[in-house]
Amino acid sequence: MEWSQTDEERRLSIDRRSFMQGSLALVALQHTSAGLSEKVSTAIAEELWYKQPAKRWLEALPVGNGRLGGMVFGGIQNERIALSDSTAWSGAPATGEVNPGALPHLREIRELFFAGKYDEAQALCSKYLPGRMKNFGTNLPLPDLQLTFEHVDQPVEYRRSLNLDDAIAAVRFQCGGVQFMREIFATHADGVIAVQLTASQRGAISFRMTFSQGEIPNTTSTEGQDTVVLKGSCFEHKHSSGHDGVAIQIRAQVLARGVRRPRWDRASLFPARML
Repeated sequence: MEWSQTDEERRLSIDRRSFMQGSLALVALQHTSAGLSEKVSTAIAEELWYKQPAKRWLEALPVGNGRLGGMVFGGIQNERIALSDSTAWSGAPATGEVNPGALPHLREIRELFFAGKYDEAQALCSKYLPGRMKNFGTNLPLPDLQLTFEHVDQPVEYRRSLNLDDAIAAVRFQCGGVQFMREIFATHADGVIAVQLTASQRGAISFRMTFSQGEIPNTTSTEGQDTVVLKGSCFEHKHSSGHDGVAIQIRAQVLARGVRRPRWDRASLFPARML
């Protein structure tokens, strides 16, 4: 599926909030002039925006669909999207992790609380209620999707934003007289995070795509002429055994519109150039 939208389509698009505001305005002002109705029905987009890329995870802009998530850093030469998935857990099902002293002491703990003896109750809670989480596991961050761009030195008019109405993160800047734009969003219907790259000049977009090493063991390969595939296992030692966890697979596919297919550098597993 190609995620592309022309300028004309973007001008004609309307979100739910704008539609409702416009509808109410037309009902209330149906007898007024068309110019006045147009002014009332125009909604101002609500967004977060910045004049520089994010340096830390907390400064990145979030996109997500309830399961998949991405933190967009908005780098100029190196774009980083920190990925996450609600199912990426370490650990495994287990028995015997419930504290055997919990149930026998539950009544005593309750009575102490009701009697106002909070310190004594808390001491028993700390001793008997916590489970023995030997292999419970935790949700783990996934490797980053990394895009390394060429020919984008000394950019001007940089702007990084997150539109709160349509949940699209965007990066815009100008370099060498060429306008560059990236748009990133997550779709629940299709279960993907989509990245659209556009430039005002044909052939101006040139980049490498890969995944970072991340915190989990993984391998990266290519599939066909347009896809990078990461396979890994959610293993870690702090909250689980270090050898239990779900297997994951992340696929990043390039869909080129109006350009030739990417040429692959098999040694580095990057699409070497978009022409």
